[in-house]
Amino acid sequence: MTPEELHGPEFADLIRQLAALAAEELRAEARAAAPEPPELVVPEPPVFADPQEAAAALREAYPGRGAATRRLAEAAHRSRRTARQWLRATPPGRANQMIAAVTRLLHDIAIAEAEAEHARAARAAADEAAQLLADAEARIDEAGPGLAADGLRDYHSADVGGVDVAYGQTGKKDGKTRHINRVSINFNPIADELPDVDEAVEAFEEQVLDDYDVGLSGILSVHAWPDGITIYHRR
Repeated sequence: MTPEELHGPEFADLIRQLAALAAEELRAEARAAAPEPPELVVPEPPVFADPQEAAAALREAYPGRGAATRRLAEAAHRSRRTARQWLRATPPGRANQMIAAVTRLLHDIAIAEAEAEHARAARAAADEAAQLLADAEARIDEAGPGLAADGLRDYHSADVGGVDVAYGQTGKKDGKTRHINRVSINFNPIADELPDVDEAVEAFEEQVLDDYDVGLSGILSVHAWPDGITIYHRR
């Protein structure tokens, strides 16, 4: 959003300020459009009614020959022979131990998978956010001072205080300061000159002089703005 008042030592400086504000708006829009980083959802541990159900789940997770036996032996800190026996028919006294080992093992697997998926989603979100910001920067670079055009159209007047003027195109100062102060400005044709800053500055200077005295821009040109320039928003 353009400020209600904007002040600078010269009109070209106001153009730079407006272009910078527009650039920040584009960056803010890019950041707002970026996806939110995903949250890591930790899965609940599996629940098994009996050792047979736990054994079936373990074999499904590790279908390779001997894989389920090997992982159960590692998780329960038992030999492979004992783990093989448990998978076939767990002794009643070892049921809770066997179920706990399989639960812990499969829960760890589920957590690892969830973390891996979260990492992939986080990378994708970060990549998309970076691309959106890169696209915004490309638009900013391509537009250059032209970014100020839309914002400039929102203004309707300027206070230039005293203005040092020169004769025609000679640049010879006439020795007088014209106290022009507040003038009405149609910024649309000035904005149309952008991204050519020099043309926009010239169009602004002509309007200031002609608003002060019709046709003055054909006789005099602006030599300096000792009081700077303040432009005012139409709202």
